[in-house]
Amino acid sequence: MELTYDNTDSLRNKLDETVIVEHDYIYPLLKSSDLFHFGKSRPQKAVIVTQKRLGEDTYLLRQNSPQLWSYLTTHSNIFEQRKSSIYLNRPPFAIFGIGDYSFAPYKVAVSGLHKIPRFRAIGPVDGRPVMLDDTCYFIACYSPKQAAFLASLLNDPLCLNFVNSMIFTGSKRPITKKLLQRIDLRSLFNKIERQSLLLRAISELENLGIISNQREVFWSSLDEFLVEYSKYTNHTSRTQYAMDILFPGIAAFGNPSTL
Repeated sequence: MELTYDNTDSLRNKLDETVIVEHDYIYPLLKSSDLFHFGKSRPQKAVIVTQKRLGEDTYLLRQNSPQLWSYLTTHSNIFEQRKSSIYLNRPPFAIFGIGDYSFAPYKVAVSGLHKIPRFRAIGPVDGRPVMLDDTCYFIACYSPKQAAFLASLLNDPLCLNFVNSMIFTGSKRPITKKLLQRIDLRSLFNKIERQSLLLRAISELENLGIISNQREVFWSSLDEFLVEYSKYTNHTSRTQYAMDILFPGIAAFGNPSTL
């Protein structure tokens, strides 16, 4: 299921076979190391995604995607060797940890396997949402504004120092879902110096490839938001308002193995 682009831009699997299947089921992939060192370059890995939701009938692939079905059935013996109980009584070639959040166009993600927290805003590649493996944690976002602002928030020194203070450096997975869920986004937003937050968010937008005229429109609306935000005097109501406007539907960090 995990593929790599070779020097001719063809996809190859770990058996060093060239893989030709329907494009609709191929998505760019970042694993923990790719995410940790993530830059502006295009991901060199891809992944076959056979389902849009848990338990979806994969036999539909036989009719809708004959090339993919042929590829999967040719390697059915490998799939049958999967030992995890999560695949018991599942459709053939099922995957785990898949849902609507997996297909969100933007994500803010962090590697669980590295001792240094680096929160990355990730946008679509060639119009396709980027998938992350189960060593990464992410929040699904639905606009570049959400992703840029959230990454800016999480990369503030106040947040990074908190995460660093909680990391067990000797652990195989230093950053865990439980640790990340202790981050109080509303409290963080209320304590961060605004100008630094906005400057980081501008940089995140540029990394996402948002062109200058789009950026100007965005920051004009964000400035208006912050002016309105400052009118609120009650701590609870103003932070609730801020988070509801900036991050509708965003609840908590997750990863494909646990959500």
